[in-house]
Amino acid sequence: MNAFLVQQPYIMAIFGVALISPLDVRSGDKKITEIVSQEIIGKIPIKARVLKKQQWLPESLEISPDGKRIAYVERSSGGWRVVVNGSGGPVYDGIGVGFAFSPDGRRFAYKAFKGERSANVIDGKEARFYSNVMIPVFSYDGQHFWYIAAESTNYFLVMDDLERAIEAEPLSSCF
Repeated sequence: MNAFLVQQPYIMAIFGVALISPLDVRSGDKKITEIVSQEIIGKIPIKARVLKKQQWLPESLEISPDGKRIAYVERSSGGWRVVVNGSGGPVYDGIGVGFAFSPDGRRFAYKAFKGERSANVIDGKEARFYSNVMIPVFSYDGQHFWYIAAESTNYFLVMDDLERAIEAEPLSSCF
């Protein structure tokens, strides 16, 4: 098994998820998946995902603060989706740049687009779509979140799914 890893430098095994570069999958995807999914590095079980060329965005790869979760964006039939620890979320027209993990790493959020509208997806739950939203910020204990949303010329502070109108216009660089 170790010889396989040395010969295949494009395999990234991070926290139980194996990402196999398209350069490594030349023949027999099934065989490579079986080998990688058995184990890598001692007794760590691996959930393998064979990623085809241009299917995922390496620059989107993020690790939770506690080091137990890994997230990235991948192309899927009909659009893009976020994958966390090997499990893919719903497909959207686009995914915003950057993710938000709670400080304890248990909660996760990202910005998703449907057409020209955007919403935050927090812990897998899609929030309301607005003209635009900021990526949420989690409280120190991870129990609460907040973000600013815009609908036309109106702005809202959203805290734990409760929306409050705000009068001050946020800086345009926030969006």
